[in-house]
Amino acid sequence: MRIGIIGYGNVGKAFVKLLKIKNKYLETLGINPILTYVLDSKGGIYNSNGIDFDNVIISESLKSNELYDKKINFDFLMSNKDIDVLME
Repeated sequence: MRIGIIGYGNVGKAFVKLLKIKNKYLETLGINPILTYVLDSKGGIYNSNGIDFDNVIISESLKSNELYDKKINFDFLMSNKDIDVLME
């Protein structure tokens, strides 16, 4: 399941942490969560192969993440059409 997240405040951060904690359990159910996008109001991070949960969690803010790019925005996400679930 390819996941995109819009908003990386308290709820977005908690959701990524929950995905990390529950990842092995979800895999036993046949669900393989792959985080492909995390966006904020100014840009975001994207990896078509999946973003490492820890890479996002350790970032103080999304902008401080080395993968952050202002070109990664909602229009970019929608034009790629490569997610199954969008969480806002």
